[in-house]
Amino acid sequence: MIETLNEFKLNFERRFNSQSILTLGEDSVRYDFFIALMNNFNFAPHDIQVEFPIHSDAYIPSSNPNSRRNENPQIDLFCSHQRNVMTAEFALFKRNSNANGQIDTTEKVFKMLNDMLRLALNRYYLPNESYFICVADSKIIGKQMRNNILPSFPGQLYSFSYLEINSWIENIKSANSKFDKRFVAKANMLQLTVSAELVFNERLQNPVDTLGNTNDLETRVLVYKLCN
Repeated sequence: MIETLNEFKLNFERRFNSQSILTLGEDSVRYDFFIALMNNFNFAPHDIQVEFPIHSDAYIPSSNPNSRRNENPQIDLFCSHQRNVMTAEFALFKRNSNANGQIDTTEKVFKMLNDMLRLALNRYYLPNESYFICVADSKIIGKQMRNNILPSFPGQLYSFSYLEINSWIENIKSANSKFDKRFVAKANMLQLTVSAELVFNERLQNPVDTLGNTNDLETRVLVYKLCN
C-alpha cells in the first residue's frame, strides 16, 4: 500500500504545483488516489466503485414518516479484487479565499471523526481495509480543539467510544451538526469504539511561485487506517 500512497502524493503534488488550491475540491483528491491505486494493483476501472452503498446493517434508518425513498448512505470508494476489499473516505481541509481568514477547524475534525465512524461500522459488517485519506494545509495542521479533548491535528491515533460521541453531540455544536445520527444510533447499539492510526504523513513541495500566493501554506497528505 505504501507504493500507492507515495504515488498518490506525487499525483496530488503535481496538481498542487500547477493549479491554485482555491480551485481544487475533494474530487481532485479522490481522482489522484484512484489513479495511483489502479497503477499499483493493475486494477481495471470497474474494480473501483465510487459512491458505493454502505452495508445496510451499519446504520439505523431514520424514522422520518415523510421520507419518500429508501435511504442509501454511501462510501466514497469501494474496491474489491481477488477477495481483497478496501474502502475509503476522502477530505480536503484547506484555506479559503481570504488569506488571513480562519477555517472552522473543530468542524473539520468532527467531519473526519464521522467519516471514521462510518468506515468502522461498515467494516464491522463487511471486513475490509478502511482508510481516511485527506490533504490538509496549515490552517488546520497543528491546531488544538478546545479543552484539549483530542490531540492537535493530525493526531497519531484517534480512538473514541460511542459514549464520547454522545457527549460531544450534547455539548459541542459542530459535533451535533457533523455526526450522522443514523450511524451514532448503531454505534450506541454496539457500544462501539473507533480507532484509526496515522500511517502516512508527507508534506507536499510548494510551487516556486506559489501560484499567486495561494499555495504557499504547508500542505500535507495524511492517511489514517482503521485498526479496530
